[in-house]
Amino acid sequence: MARAIRFGSMGALLCMVVGGAAAAGPAATPEATTDSTQTDPEKDTDPGTSTRRAANEIEEIVVTVQRRTERLRDVPLSVTSQSAEALEAAGIVSIQDLPQKVPSLTFGTTGGWALPSIRGVNAGITGIGAESPIAIYIDGAYRSNPVGNIFDLPDTMSLDVLRGPQGTLFGRNATGGAISIHTRDPEFVPTGKFGVSTGQFGGDGVKESLQTTYKGFISAPLVDEVLAASASVYYQKTDGYITDDVSGNAMGDSDNQLYRAKLLYMPDPDVRILASAAYGELTDRIHGILTPIGGRSVANATTGTGAPYSPIVVPNEPWHAADDFPGGGFTKSRETTFGLNGTVTIPDTGTVTSITSYSKVEPRVLSNTDAAYAPDCLAVHRCNEFYATQFTETFQQELTFASEPAGAFDYVAGLFYLHDNGSALRNVNPPGIPAADTDLSVPGVYFDDFDAETDAYAAFGELGWQVSDRLKVIAGLRYSEEDRSLRRYAVRGFTTELPISKGSASFDSWTTRLSARYDFTGNANAYVTYSTGFKSGLIPTGNPAGDPVDPEKIDSYEIGAKIGTSTYKLNVSAFYSDYRDLQAQFFTGADTVAQSATAEIYGVELDGSVRKGEFELSGAISYLPTAEYTKFPNASYFEYDPETETVTEANTDADGQRLLKTPELSTSLTGTYSWYLQNDRMVQVSSTVFHSSSYKWDVVGRVKTEAYTLLSAQVAISPAGDTGFRVALWGKNLTNEAYLTGTIISAAGDGGLYGAPRQIGISVDYSF
Repeated sequence: MARAIRFGSMGALLCMVVGGAAAAGPAATPEATTDSTQTDPEKDTDPGTSTRRAANEIEEIVVTVQRRTERLRDVPLSVTSQSAEALEAAGIVSIQDLPQKVPSLTFGTTGGWALPSIRGVNAGITGIGAESPIAIYIDGAYRSNPVGNIFDLPDTMSLDVLRGPQGTLFGRNATGGAISIHTRDPEFVPTGKFGVSTGQFGGDGVKESLQTTYKGFISAPLVDEVLAASASVYYQKTDGYITDDVSGNAMGDSDNQLYRAKLLYMPDPDVRILASAAYGELTDRIHGILTPIGGRSVANATTGTGAPYSPIVVPNEPWHAADDFPGGGFTKSRETTFGLNGTVTIPDTGTVTSITSYSKVEPRVLSNTDAAYAPDCLAVHRCNEFYATQFTETFQQELTFASEPAGAFDYVAGLFYLHDNGSALRNVNPPGIPAADTDLSVPGVYFDDFDAETDAYAAFGELGWQVSDRLKVIAGLRYSEEDRSLRRYAVRGFTTELPISKGSASFDSWTTRLSARYDFTGNANAYVTYSTGFKSGLIPTGNPAGDPVDPEKIDSYEIGAKIGTSTYKLNVSAFYSDYRDLQAQFFTGADTVAQSATAEIYGVELDGSVRKGEFELSGAISYLPTAEYTKFPNASYFEYDPETETVTEANTDADGQRLLKTPELSTSLTGTYSWYLQNDRMVQVSSTVFHSSSYKWDVVGRVKTEAYTLLSAQVAISPAGDTGFRVALWGKNLTNEAYLTGTIISAAGDGGLYGAPRQIGISVDYSF
């Protein structure tokens, strides 16, 4: 059974100028096509027999993450690729769930900021103009803003996670890796899928509440084999499962909605033009409401102006909270995107691909950083509400050419441009809280705003040389250049007026890749890869006129082996990374400060699956025995005094300390049993166990996510073919494990965010 994923459709006009292309795969980022079941027509004449036979085999995944179609096992990189069906069977509905299937990946969210980490490479809460070192792409377009994005997976065709630096083909801000999401495209036959899902949260310490999700996708031809259109809609409503310790009521109600439309135009089989538009709204209180970890909040302090504070409520249990602001903290966001993508084929020559994208993201974040109810504390500015708004507009254009093999050689060449313009406002302790009608744009005790602008340019290429029937070598090079500027319009500090300040800087870098793959047989190979990565430098928000923060650089060495047949597959890799000028970002409670460090990381990863009849067992292991700072002489952290219950900023030599958000060991194991009923419907029972060792949220390890284990299960009945009803009964976090997925540590206290509690639900889908 094979699943084809290819770089798809990108901006048309540039393609028309250059010409067209043939089978090589196009785009800077892989874009999925429909799944296909490959069978031998001479042996499988009965459709039902073919479907059942395919169901007893492990699917063969075909990708173009190197811009040409090849089996996943032939790619000399660590890549995890999941089809829509695999994501559905595993109960993965958001990229935050991906660590259960992807080795060396953790994904947290704090106060609206997405915090992915791959192989120890990650960032904290980022300021304006700063981006994550894990690049996220949706339909080939880079998402620059790490706050306020909608990362649910309502109409996903497939998803790829590339681990390790992707400096040649993905370029900037992919020092740790890349996550690429591919949504469904229009088809030239009527097709659709509609579903509703409802699940109840419950368990000890949890307010019983419902989460209901509606989603739909429909596609139809407008002109036979020439023009087709599709539309998708997604809406999710979550009742609060967090207990408000002030009122006893539920907190954390949230809702997300997303609408997407696409138009596919193919005037010729060799020309493919895809226009798309999407709009989404997010109101997320679940990831905005903090709990004081261990009750550590400045509201409990026995020293300081106005202490002790009364009345106060300081929660001390997972899924319990208290807030000065009615309803608690939140992230609210609007997101608008447009894309024009195109591919053109030049027979026997290659593929030209263009990706054109515009996006606008407008998030607003309110966070109660002391994580307690203490109006008197708030009144004397010891307990703070942190309010931030941000506006980001991004335009990007990429043009690539991927050649057909010419003798023993093939190549990819491309150009990239990105313009990013953003503004941000930070407001600490706006007056009037907790009044429900508070105007949060009124300056508080600390108030400033920013304008930031980035222009990024790149040229890149990779050359492949088939040295022999068994050995292939790939060499790649990319040059990146960036111009950045930041202006701070300050109103006031905690005690003084803040000056207007501005700064600008330019950064450039060469990044490389060298890979060699040796095929022992058609089903087994070994590879070695050396790759480098570059994350853009920063202009400090505290003093834009000061010295800029140097870009991050990483050198990674990887050796691996891949083997696979229709009944089993196994991928194993070992890697070492030299991580320089690491931008360790430290949140003070009002500002984000970047500090420079170096680190080294090495580890091993293993994933695989085996199929025997109706039973399939799959799993993954990530072991990172070393992921530590080698030079971090003046690392900032917050120190807690248990006698006065105060948290104060301090510094330490963090040499030898483990990197943040990096578990030493993580494992997952999934078992699936499938069988057919007499009416040719398939019943599938599956269960996943995921375990993570502990990991730190500050350099001294005072705040940790303790080791935890998650258990999920699903029973589904579906038609043997691709159409009809599918009904599934499922459960997530069945043991009701409480584990930290995010923190905001500041002078106001240790605020923590816990993963979702036990949830049991039912889903009904219909496809045609």
